[in-house]
Amino acid sequence: GYAYDSLCDFIIIAKGENDPKWDLLRSRLTELKDETKSSGSDKLKDAVEMDQGGEYHSIPLHLALRRKPPLDIIQSLVSASPRVLAWSDRNDVHRGWLPLHCACEYRASSEVIQYLVKTYPGAREVQTYVLRHTPLDLACNFSQVHVEDAPKADTIR
Repeated sequence: GYAYDSLCDFIIIAKGENDPKWDLLRSRLTELKDETKSSGSDKLKDAVEMDQGGEYHSIPLHLALRRKPPLDIIQSLVSASPRVLAWSDRNDVHRGWLPLHCACEYRASSEVIQYLVKTYPGAREVQTYVLRHTPLDLACNFSQVHVEDAPKADTIR
């Protein structure tokens, strides 16, 4: 038993790939996997797909990607419910963002971004609702690289 109600409660306390607090989430995901096997109902999938409303108003995958997670955390969440890769965030700040948008904006590791692109390549072309940004736009904005300033294709040798 934990004092936390949702996966997001575990996620919000961890930040950065090497934070040992991710171990609490790993343990909870393992418990939910075991409960799923013993109960016949998919408790892990239900927890991964649950929109957390309240202060989070996100599913666990979106929130985790805003906290610079280690790759194994993202793989665990996605393997429990691959369809969440195509779900838009409902958080007011990130409305319409797919997980890949969150990963790019919040500078997830290249391994996490590569994994997301490999498992859901269509996300690369999806634009956010308001400003119409693709994940690449967000990655470029954050790293202060501007597409307009990039060399033209015919000048690269």
